[in-house]
Amino acid sequence: MTATWCGPCRLMYPRLEKVSKQVGKDYRFIKVDIDKCRTIAKEYNTLTIPVVILFENGKELRRITSAAYSEEDILKFVTE
Repeated sequence: MTATWCGPCRLMYPRLEKVSKQVGKDYRFIKVDIDKCRTIAKEYNTLTIPVVILFENGKELRRITSAAYSEEDILKFVTE
């Protein structure tokens, strides 16, 4: 989840795009703006942004809540 006014979110987005291209069709990345989708942000208890939530079969597996993750870290987060 992200917001247009969030500096760390803007830093994280290019890394997520690169990882998305690397993993291809095995994973789907969905960008959710917390200002436009407040219900979703609340449903997933989004207290900080950026947040990346990994789901499998509709259930949350894990999340990261920092823009400090490198491209390699995000790839590991998604694939391991």
